[in-house]
Amino acid sequence: MKVVIAHGIDLCEPYLDNRIALEAEAIMEAGHEVTVVCWARTVSGENVDGAEEEVVNEVNVRRVFSPASTPDKPLPKRIFEHLLAKQKISKIIKNLDPDIVHFNDLDTAVIALFWSNGPVWVYDAREYYAGMVSHLPWPLPDLANFLERLVVRRADGIITVSPVIMRRLASYGASSRILVYNSREPDRFVASRKPGELRRLWGVKTGELVVIYIGSLGPGRSIMEMIDAVDNMDQISFIVGGHGVWAREVRESAAKSGKTNFVGPIPSGDLPDYYAAADVVLGALDPAHPNHQLAMPNKLFESISAGRPLVAARGTLVGEVIEKEGIGEVTDYGNREGMIRALGKLRNPEIRKKYGDRGLKLAKGEYGWRWQARKLRALYRSIAKA
Repeated sequence: MKVVIAHGIDLCEPYLDNRIALEAEAIMEAGHEVTVVCWARTVSGENVDGAEEEVVNEVNVRRVFSPASTPDKPLPKRIFEHLLAKQKISKIIKNLDPDIVHFNDLDTAVIALFWSNGPVWVYDAREYYAGMVSHLPWPLPDLANFLERLVVRRADGIITVSPVIMRRLASYGASSRILVYNSREPDRFVASRKPGELRRLWGVKTGELVVIYIGSLGPGRSIMEMIDAVDNMDQISFIVGGHGVWAREVRESAAKSGKTNFVGPIPSGDLPDYYAAADVVLGALDPAHPNHQLAMPNKLFESISAGRPLVAARGTLVGEVIEKEGIGEVTDYGNREGMIRALGKLRNPEIRKKYGDRGLKLAKGEYGWRWQARKLRALYRSIAKA
């Protein structure tokens, strides 16, 4: 069968979307042909200048070039740009004539609501979308809720990343549904260089605790709070990388700090090296943000695959998982002293190893990608039979 994966941002810039890459690989292993159709822009709204068509990891990629704006631009302008881009994405999908369309997130899945007839399609809810846009003015959050209910009821299959989001979608009437975590595979999440090389490059002194955060740079992720915390501690370094709306602010704050090193966007293939060179992973999301409450973020799966403890925030799903499984420390969000206490406990290498070993066991079992890939292929088989 021909499968199209639709994505609202670029697949490869500033680095490869790991989840889509793994999903495409799993689908191709089942004998299907995969094309990713993506809007050539970053998550922060910058336009991407790439090839219109290329092959990445044996996956066909088709870019849609359409105007895009950063979040600081007027909202009506951004809404118009989204509508225009979705129209172009829809046209390309129809021209490809796929058997199945795999929509990533609500911003692409709404395309199917305007099809009078079309291919079988699945909705992959990687976020609690209404919660993610809850900061935008009314009626946008309510509209997102309304549209998601329609999408869930009409989709031929539902995929999501969090059990809490799954319960929400089930309440909307989702029938054929599976949970596919943003997992990694520990056997493939292996460093290719010695940890000491990066630590020397970062200027880490012997005996220092290294905390790392690589991901989206924006509010509600404890990045600025961690910079403040390490500035008030001894024998510690903070490595922060990624891209997003706060990239400039993070870079400037890191430059003022004597203990934070900003490393910019990091390709997904280099993540194992960075995690191997670190001791602790930061993943403390703000529970006041509805989407953060329900998230099972990449940081969780990256940290357990690397055998590293995670620091998370109370009041979030990932915080509950960490406490239940004993794979890291939990602190109150935004509490500098609480974060300092958590890091103080994690200075003990025996505690870090205990948490890391427990995490690795999870990563090789129910939280591992092999199991997620089996579930994904099972959904595709059931859709194909129907």
